[in-house]
Amino acid sequence: MAEQLRAIPVPSFVAVTGIAQLYKKNGSWAVSVRPEYVRVIDKATRNRWIVTAADMTLARIERLLAALDGDTSDARATRVIRHYGLTREQLRGMVTIIDGALTSVSTSPEAPPAAEADISAAVMEIICAESGPRGVAVQDVIEKAGSQGYTQAAVLAAIESLVTSDDCYQPQKGYVKPL
Repeated sequence: MAEQLRAIPVPSFVAVTGIAQLYKKNGSWAVSVRPEYVRVIDKATRNRWIVTAADMTLARIERLLAALDGDTSDARATRVIRHYGLTREQLRGMVTIIDGALTSVSTSPEAPPAAEADISAAVMEIICAESGPRGVAVQDVIEKAGSQGYTQAAVLAAIESLVTSDDCYQPQKGYVKPL
């Protein structure tokens, strides 16, 4: 497993399957996963997994809330509430965590304005073409895009958008590299 992990390029999106263990440590619950299988995946697969996991978890939380209110015949949900001593506040906290995970996923069908999409595509093309082991200097991207008629502010905004949407990343200050 260690060799397999070392062979994965950094950064990458990965899917990990394994054996989950729940145990109590210092009075609080802890979870660990012993990985059995690791696979590199693409961003779209990661996004689909996040949305699916969020939907399934929210459905479970709804069943647990119904059990807290005594409005269910789901004995399993009732046992879970009793066993873990879950409260409405804890379940709300879980929903907040799910909301945070969903903010990392762009599910909106809205397309960016054409000019914004054009500059992002042009900047991404430059980043991919010029990227070396360290990536490419942001200043070099600004200069190349400037020769195509784009302003420095527009290029910096496009780079920020590409980093935010996980199309590229900053391996070190002043450099960008495609994901």
